[in-house]
Amino acid sequence: MAGMGQEDVRMVAEIIREVARSRAVLMVEHNLKVVEDICDHVTVLQRGEILAEGDYAAVAADPRPLWGLGLTPMPKASQEMRGKG
Repeated sequence: MAGMGQEDVRMVAEIIREVARSRAVLMVEHNLKVVEDICDHVTVLQRGEILAEGDYAAVAADPRPLWGLGLTPMPKASQEMRGKG
C-alpha cells in the first residue's frame, strides 16, 4: 500500500478483511502495520528463501533472519563486526 494516504490504507485494509472472510488472500506488503493488522499468517521471503513464518507476533519476535532486513535492531556482535559498535 505504498504511496497511499492513511485513510486510503484503512479503506483498502477493510476491503481485504471483508474478502478474507470467505476466501484465502495472498498479500505482498511491506507496510508492517498493515501486515500486523490484517494477516493471520506471515511468511518473510528474501530472494525466494523463507526466512521466517508464523503469526505476526512470532515472526516479529524472531531476530535471527529479520535483522538483515532492517525489521529488528542489528545484533551487537554483527554491529561490531561491521565497525558500527
